[in-house]
Amino acid sequence: MKIVLYKDNLATGRGADKAICSLADELCRRGYDTTIVTGPQEVAFSFPVGSGVMIEHRGRGEVADFVSGFDVCIAAGPNEILDLTCGGKARVPTKTIVELLVYPKGFFKWKHPVRNHRLKKALALADVVQIQIAGYADSLSPFVDPKRIVVIGNWADVREPPAEKGDSKVVLYPAAINKSKNQLLLVKAFARIAADFPGWELHLYGRAVPKYGEKCRAASGPLLGGGRVKFFDFTSDLPSVYAASAFMAYPSLLEGFPLAMVEGMKYSLPVVAVDALPGVHDMVVDGETGIVAAPTVEAYSEALARLMSDDALRLRMGANARTFCEERYSRECILAQWERLLKRVAGE
Repeated sequence: MKIVLYKDNLATGRGADKAICSLADELCRRGYDTTIVTGPQEVAFSFPVGSGVMIEHRGRGEVADFVSGFDVCIAAGPNEILDLTCGGKARVPTKTIVELLVYPKGFFKWKHPVRNHRLKKALALADVVQIQIAGYADSLSPFVDPKRIVVIGNWADVREPPAEKGDSKVVLYPAAINKSKNQLLLVKAFARIAADFPGWELHLYGRAVPKYGEKCRAASGPLLGGGRVKFFDFTSDLPSVYAASAFMAYPSLLEGFPLAMVEGMKYSLPVVAVDALPGVHDMVVDGETGIVAAPTVEAYSEALARLMSDDALRLRMGANARTFCEERYSRECILAQWERLLKRVAGE
């Protein structure tokens, strides 16, 4: 089977880039003739792909003709299916799966009714629309026939964790620092209880939107200068960061798929999430693999304190989180779902 994945830009450093490159690699390893087609500018991808994956650079107006020679095309996002259908005007000349890597309502923007209309028409021209979290199906059903919606998540694409978990007093949040990721809530909640938990630190990894990053730093107060709250830039070695952490805070308000959360679970990190995150209960089993709290400083600080004060609870939830990850988001499980879908779409 010949498969082509289309993403207009793979140099953003986002988790979506990693997911697409990893999927292409794994399909290639399983014997599929795999090609990535991306924008015309030849810039380095944020994440590497193996030598067996072919890379092609095409302009937006050229991709529809290019993919016609393949059995299945995976269009990795709303911009991509708009390109392939000429804005919802023409069917893609090959069987097509639209992979939605963001929360569905995140790309139907109320300020852009014309684009929304075109996107709805474009999605109707695809064979399958893939979402990553089951809880998102209801928000997509007004725009796509539910019979054409398929749920496939991502796998934790990190090296195997160490056999034994070390002793740590680090609360970790690896995510781009911006309003939707909600670091300000986390910093304020940690500052509220920091005096009660000497020795504990909060580590935030990710590139910051400047004004929002400054707000987060200001809210850290003396904890920042004292080394209790630390801001780090993007790192390519998150596995080492996971291994050195006690648990993960993840107060994000919007996700396509919280890949870092799943990777942390593989490293036995329980998660403190917020109930304002769509689909959160598909990802975190409250009281078992982590805690789902209200998005208030008081409620979130109480959830943090619960894990910081109870080693046994933290270890139990961490073990549950790893089992949850291995059962639902292992490489083998996710790729088996992809292979079934590809064969179905291709008519094999």
